[in-house]
Amino acid sequence: VKAHVSRQSASLEPQSFFRLSADKIESYLPTTDDVEQQLYGLQKISRLLILSQEEKAEGKNTTYSNVSNKIFHHIETIITYLSSEDPRIKLQACSIIGLLTSAQHDTTKAATDVLLRSEVLPPILSMLESPFIDLICQAACTIGNMALKRTRYLFAQGALQRVIGVLRQGPPLPHKLLNAVLKSISCFVLGPYATDVHTQIFACLPLIIQYDTPPIVDPEILESVGLIIAYFADGPDGNIDDVVRAGLHFRAASLMSHPNEKVSASALRIVGNILTTSDADLVQVMLELELIPKLIKLLNSGISSVEADACFSVANITASTVAHVQMIFDSEIPQILIRLLEAGTKFDRTRKEVLFSFNNACSGNPGEYARRTVELGIFPPLLKILSHLPSSAVIPDIVFETLESLLEKKVYRDLFRENEGFKVLKSL
Repeated sequence: VKAHVSRQSASLEPQSFFRLSADKIESYLPTTDDVEQQLYGLQKISRLLILSQEEKAEGKNTTYSNVSNKIFHHIETIITYLSSEDPRIKLQACSIIGLLTSAQHDTTKAATDVLLRSEVLPPILSMLESPFIDLICQAACTIGNMALKRTRYLFAQGALQRVIGVLRQGPPLPHKLLNAVLKSISCFVLGPYATDVHTQIFACLPLIIQYDTPPIVDPEILESVGLIIAYFADGPDGNIDDVVRAGLHFRAASLMSHPNEKVSASALRIVGNILTTSDADLVQVMLELELIPKLIKLLNSGISSVEADACFSVANITASTVAHVQMIFDSEIPQILIRLLEAGTKFDRTRKEVLFSFNNACSGNPGEYARRTVELGIFPPLLKILSHLPSSAVIPDIVFETLESLLEKKVYRDLFRENEGFKVLKSL
């Protein structure tokens, strides 16, 4: 890796882009060999595509809704630019391909299929061996975008191995390059599950882990590494065993207390997936890593996605042994779960995981934990959510499973009736 590619600014005012019409895209692809004209045209197309996606994301009616279709009319020409001798042209062309396959685009799977049939992959893979950092970064990101939709095909074409090959050049690797490569690898794990893909990821775990240990303290890198491991652990028990044998469960538990929210969130995902294990001894090992105090802190984070992931971890613990359920109920976690239930008016992921946590506990020891759950006051917030549901809402099964666990005894049915619970149920 020698240097960054210098980008040439088009120096265009934003208003000039809004005056562009998708019908003029063809005019931005000059038939001459003038490199500067080619660069300028690709920049305008790229910017037009970005603006159209931004407006679509904002829900605005836009004249750019057919921009991507117009671009695909000329995709063969754009792909030829990927083999240009000028790195700036390659970069802009690859950027357009990256935008067409990005997660924000509503037809990314179809777009990826068209691009792959047009032989877009070989020139992009060759960019991974470029001496220019920006080219490698853009190529890695674009490969990651396509891997989310067509994991097995890209794997079969050696794309994952080529991306990992960039990782083998370091450490150290420049931060920008390292982050792009790690994010690309995470897309292969996040895509449709494939044993051969996960086998390759496991083989390169030592390479990945080296960026997750001191003196590497960059939060963005730690987050990327954490997400790869979390996605990997979200597979069969064999994957969890591989993570544990590598000692990554210790590191993940430690990083749950990291001051950077994204780092602690990715570590929490690893821990939550490890806790799905059917091995009660492993759950015990995790709990001995001061897991409960860390979960309490994350449950109080005020970040909805983190709270949901923390509730997911709690639900996995209460699905284990009675002793593990008792450890949860000996803490302040049940009270926090009730507060989280009270804070919502719909059955989003957090509220569902709260119910899973209590239902799992009641399944293990119906009498004791049903009593404690009712005493904590689960009925009022649960009925409040039910009473606010629109008539067309689909009620999650876990709601009825939880009620079934709690209403086995007459004393709890009477309390449920006092809270007008049966009246609410009849109105659904």
